[in-house]
Amino acid sequence: MFKLQGFLICLMALSAPNSGAVDIDYFSKDESVNDTSIVFSGDWDIDDDGRADALTDGLMFLRYAFGLRGDPLINGLISSRSDHMAATDIERELKTVFETSGDIDGDGNVDALTDGLLLLRSLFGLSGNSLTTGVIATGATRTDASSLESYIGTWMPAAPYITLNGSAVLDHEQATTYADAGATALDFIDGSVTVLMSGSVDSGIADVYILTYLATDSEGNTAKPVARMVTVADTRAPVITGPTDIVVTAINGDGAPATATSIVAFLNSATAQDSVDNSVIVYNDAPEIFPLGSTKVTFSATDLSGNKAPPVTAMVLIESFYIDISAKDTVFRFLGRWNFDNPEVPRIFWQGSSVIFDIRAESVKATLEANQSGEQYRIIVNGIPQQDVITLNAGKHDYLLVENLNSTQTHSIEIFKETSSSSDHIDFHGIEVKNGGVLPSLFQPDLKIAFFGDSNMDGTSLYSEKDSGSGGSYYAYPATVSRMLKAEMRLMAMGGATLTGGGNNTIMHFIRSRDWPEEDLSYTDNFGPNVIVVNAGANDIYAVSGSNQKDLIKQRYVQVVNELRAFYGNEPHIILMNAYGWDVKEPASYTHEVLSQMDENVSILLFPWNWEQWHGSMVEHAGQSRLLANHIAALNSQWQVNKDAEIFDSYGSNFEVANGSFEFMAKGGFNAFGWRYHDDGVQRIYDGQSASEGQYFIRLSEGIKVHQGQDASGDFLPGAAKTGQLYKVTAKIRSQFGTATAAIAMDFEGQNLYQRGNTQQQTFNVGSSWAEFSATFSAPADSWKFYLVLESLNGTVDFDDIRVTSLN
Repeated sequence: MFKLQGFLICLMALSAPNSGAVDIDYFSKDESVNDTSIVFSGDWDIDDDGRADALTDGLMFLRYAFGLRGDPLINGLISSRSDHMAATDIERELKTVFETSGDIDGDGNVDALTDGLLLLRSLFGLSGNSLTTGVIATGATRTDASSLESYIGTWMPAAPYITLNGSAVLDHEQATTYADAGATALDFIDGSVTVLMSGSVDSGIADVYILTYLATDSEGNTAKPVARMVTVADTRAPVITGPTDIVVTAINGDGAPATATSIVAFLNSATAQDSVDNSVIVYNDAPEIFPLGSTKVTFSATDLSGNKAPPVTAMVLIESFYIDISAKDTVFRFLGRWNFDNPEVPRIFWQGSSVIFDIRAESVKATLEANQSGEQYRIIVNGIPQQDVITLNAGKHDYLLVENLNSTQTHSIEIFKETSSSSDHIDFHGIEVKNGGVLPSLFQPDLKIAFFGDSNMDGTSLYSEKDSGSGGSYYAYPATVSRMLKAEMRLMAMGGATLTGGGNNTIMHFIRSRDWPEEDLSYTDNFGPNVIVVNAGANDIYAVSGSNQKDLIKQRYVQVVNELRAFYGNEPHIILMNAYGWDVKEPASYTHEVLSQMDENVSILLFPWNWEQWHGSMVEHAGQSRLLANHIAALNSQWQVNKDAEIFDSYGSNFEVANGSFEFMAKGGFNAFGWRYHDDGVQRIYDGQSASEGQYFIRLSEGIKVHQGQDASGDFLPGAAKTGQLYKVTAKIRSQFGTATAAIAMDFEGQNLYQRGNTQQQTFNVGSSWAEFSATFSAPADSWKFYLVLESLNGTVDFDDIRVTSLN
């Protein structure tokens, strides 16, 4: 008990200016009790919160008795239900209390350590000796516990005091049952008193509800009403039920759109349940296009109260799809001679034939069946040939043509047969496209050209300058001319072919041969060419002998033209194309003589043969292409050269050399650049900082030389240059290190090949910096061709910017 008293006194000492028993003048002249706005009862409920409480009213009584005023009087003692919140109001209430009831022990004074402690002890519930021990003042009239308890009880609040069960401020979840905790009421006289509640809570409607609690004792004293504020709100987030992962097949290389039926169902299957809202919209972050592979979709929802559901995710896997297109489908356009006896599987023999179509897909494969290994195909995508060819194996196989295309764009595809071997054939079974579809080709030719010829036309050794290595027809002049003129071609050519004669390797045989070596005399061709090019006759000089060889070969030309007329009719223009400058017996010397035996719709085209191997590479074919394309364009104003050949012109005009600055190179991985060499050791170097002209130059090791042949007369007509024709050659030359010796030479040759002679050479000592050197050469009699030779005699020599001009 004394510990409690000591505790309470210590509490008071923290704020009080003194701690002894003192007499205080409670009736200061500065204090007024005339404020009628507040009713001062004089009971122990000093803060007027409805009850007398030790830790509020009791301590305020004690502090006041110790002389505290203002904030020190009330700090930490005002309850939430107090009517008197200001220190001035409390002081006035305490003044009334001190005047009416404060002298508890009746000694004539209101003393902190007697009356104050008696009140505090009583409010703490102490009675008997525990109430009175040590706190009765000398001169007190009420000294026993009974009289003190009776006196203190006289001034206890008359009305009951209501205590809420639970908090006065509650948050309640909407749409859940609300059960109020109620309240209790205690009366000093009656003890427990019944509490009545007014108001209600509708938990289904979000709102703020006020519940009021009332109590009245047996004497009619009404408790101070107590209110509870219940806020009904929706704070629970919706719960999303997401879809299960799905697998969808792409519609093209980009994937599948969000509008695809299965994806729409997937997205719409996500639902959200909410405790309040009947319907909650579920949102998702699905892209407009689902790409190939896995895409995570996040679903979200927010109810009308702003509660966000925990996100839910699901996966959409877009798988590639494949479409098989059979060979008989109308999307395919077949160019060249094909065998359609089995429309399900067209067959092809002739090189230069192809099948074209358009796709909107990511990739495409073709199913090809070869009766023997080794045939080659080149794939052309959007007009651009793929560098690597496809080499077929015997049997039926799938071959990837192209991949990684943009499937939202249309791509033209051509499967081009590069080569043909004896008795080979290829069956086309169709294609498989990935993530897309197939469309008919939009290619519309301006004219049609049929080509009949020998090894020069079929592209023998097209990829070799030494008459060895792979052949091919894509960069051979027939296909090149067709691209230049936007023409559709049919190519029937084979090495060693003659115009006529025994056997099946003749132009006469080719005319009605769909599947070489077979000839079908009943075969008809609905191709309807505008132009027919015949490049044959060279091999006939070895098949026909005797003094009348020329007349017999001329008769062969007439027979071929007549047969072509019988097969194709009189409308196509026929071009007899031959090379000059390779043999004194060459047909180019007399093909013009056969025109008088033919109709007027036949012409002659001659081109120079300026290389010493039997077959030209694609570089030489590029020169032939330009001559032939221009010749055809001149026949009809509606036929135009729409584009240049892909490879530089091998024929220099007006005596000039081709590719004198070495800037250009062949295609398809073939390294030819227009200057032939016998031995390896030539380097074409890309170094724009070091080159004298452009970006390239050539480097010759010691003893290595290159040459280029040209028409000595410079007019692209058969015959020799005038005797004494002067040529000036200029070149930029340097050594790689120190000094070196370079040579520029010119050999001259007559009509026959392999007759080079009359070599004229000039040598130069060169340093490590570029310098221009020149040499002059004179053509001897009967010079049909010249061969310009560049050589390193000593050291390593670089050449650049080679030029030839005529001096007379």
